[in-house]
Amino acid sequence: MWFDDTYIPESAEFINAFSSVELDAIKTFNASMEHLSIEAGDSLASIDKLVTLPSWSEVEGNANKLLGVLNA
Repeated sequence: MWFDDTYIPESAEFINAFSSVELDAIKTFNASMEHLSIEAGDSLASIDKLVTLPSWSEVEGNANKLLGVLNA
């Protein structure tokens, strides 16, 4: 689950909590989540439909990249 209300990339606390590589990966992941949110809209009924959207693959790939960076 991703709560972008805690994603505040311009705050000093956020910037100081991550390396530049981590910040880039988080930014990329967040952008893909925003794209998915726009594509899904407000009326998406189920996860089964969500995973069929074209932008889901982008989110999945960026999530895996982000986890790899954070776990390195």
